[in-house]
Amino acid sequence: MADADTGTNMSATMNGALADLESDPAAEGDAATVAGMAQALAEAALLNSVGNSGIILAQFLDGLAAGMSDAVELDALGLAAAAEQGVTIAYQAMSEPREGTILSVMSAWSRGLTAAAAVEPDPSKALATSLGAAQVALAHTQQQLAVLTRAGLTDAGGEGFFCFLRGLHLGMSAPNATELDAASREQPFEQAGVGSNLAAAALETQESLESTASKQLSAQPPTDYLHAFMARGEPVFRYCTEIIVDGINLDATRLRAELADLGDSLIVVGRHTRLKVHLHCDRPDQAAERLARHGRLGRQKVDDMRLQYRARTCPLAASAVVTDSSCDLPPELLDRWQIHQVPMSIRWGEDQYIDRRTLSATNFYRDLQTKALHPTTAQPPPERFERLYRLLADNHRSILSVHLSSHLSGTMGVARLAAGRVPEANVQVLDCCQVSTGLGLTLLDVAETLSAGVDADSDAETLARLVQRSSERTEILVALESLDAMLRSGRISGLKAKAAGLLGLLPVVSLDRQGRAVSRAMAFSFQGGSERILARIARRARRSSAERWAIAHAAAAPAADRLAERIGAVLGSDPNYIMQTSPMLGVHAGAGSVCVAVQWQQETD
Repeated sequence: MADADTGTNMSATMNGALADLESDPAAEGDAATVAGMAQALAEAALLNSVGNSGIILAQFLDGLAAGMSDAVELDALGLAAAAEQGVTIAYQAMSEPREGTILSVMSAWSRGLTAAAAVEPDPSKALATSLGAAQVALAHTQQQLAVLTRAGLTDAGGEGFFCFLRGLHLGMSAPNATELDAASREQPFEQAGVGSNLAAAALETQESLESTASKQLSAQPPTDYLHAFMARGEPVFRYCTEIIVDGINLDATRLRAELADLGDSLIVVGRHTRLKVHLHCDRPDQAAERLARHGRLGRQKVDDMRLQYRARTCPLAASAVVTDSSCDLPPELLDRWQIHQVPMSIRWGEDQYIDRRTLSATNFYRDLQTKALHPTTAQPPPERFERLYRLLADNHRSILSVHLSSHLSGTMGVARLAAGRVPEANVQVLDCCQVSTGLGLTLLDVAETLSAGVDADSDAETLARLVQRSSERTEILVALESLDAMLRSGRISGLKAKAAGLLGLLPVVSLDRQGRAVSRAMAFSFQGGSERILARIARRARRSSAERWAIAHAAAAPAADRLAERIGAVLGSDPNYIMQTSPMLGVHAGAGSVCVAVQWQQETD
């Protein structure tokens, strides 16, 4: 599909659903009836749905399954009745349904199928006839939305749905997989429509049923398209947010009302025990917080549309830079240098969160003081990396994916797995041997160098050396408030924690050049640890100048500011930034900890 990600989203939705069904032993039993198979497909599509178009498609399938009731098989009239319910449910899922989108193509096709079924009982033949109605409605979308009229394009979601219908028809009419594949290659999109008389009739019916309001050209373009982004500039809201919530007697209408003030493109789909929410907003954490009141938070996806837009329209360098959410860099620097973060996953009891996205640092440290359960962390799923790699590959010669120390997390291994799935993206995955502000300063240095054009003719080995040299010039030092969090998260053994507790000692934690955690000093308190950090920096400052430095803290802003003032006096410069560290690091270091990173102008011991 010639747009930003509509085709990718719809394809990912259906491929994900197919993969789930193929790996589910119960699916074979579901396939015994057409209704059982439709229900299994609808549930799998909802779980795997991506983007506006994917979620609408999943909701259509859910309505289609509901319309089949307990049917063992269907004739054309039964299929038409189920399709009508699928379209109705798809419309209901939208907070602001618009004509000129995938909904218009769905609606016209459903009416065309109903007309065809009245004279043709064979569902395969009726479906073939109804394709004409869908194709004519798709062509008509160019006149229904102003952004499509200006661009001379048809609706991408509608085109995707037409491809879905065409594939369904081919699958029903081809006797085996080999002939299906051959048929799909032989029939180009433009020649796939049939049943032109019924198509024209369906279009006339569509136009007669549309209200005056829905005929007007919408001022708001669809949200999945790159050409729509180009027409209106940067996205109004930053994050494309998707969250699944499980519960009892969930009310989709109520959830729409509660989330409406957070952004736009709001869709709530599903049934009373499981709903999926899609929303464009600036605060995904607020959406998650409100949804958590109604049930258990499940699978989530949050895309940074604004940063993706900038990377597409004005990339800073030939090589894109990707990292993970353990990297402490303020949003303004991530934006300025187009550094893309793949967030870690956090589980708190039965709820799932996306680090820095659906769980903010502020809420995390607030709840850390009150909740009995301690949260746990996990590396991102491969799909999170893969999706970003595919997107960046369109506008970059290569991708430099640099991550926290492999001795601290398996994130780098997941990134390599995802990179192997996207060979065309030319992804180089590297271990930075750093974390937090150490990783942030390293990537800041690398991004600045790449934006100057250094990567234009650089090979992979040269880029790897660039990251290594920058990392080796960077030292990270962490002062702890207590050992409790490190003990609960498994970062320190119970025996060591007990011994340190008996002596009243707290380590000043650092990383060696291989990225292994080491203790640089011991202290009897957080204040003592801060003094050890200050003394170590002062010693190094006698033989080397600091190129840049930064501080991250875990809900300890006053302590971080005091330490920054004293370090600044020693180094003769202000910090590049002071920020609250991510929830992911707070899980392991604990509230009250402060992390200092200094990047020296030359390598030191």
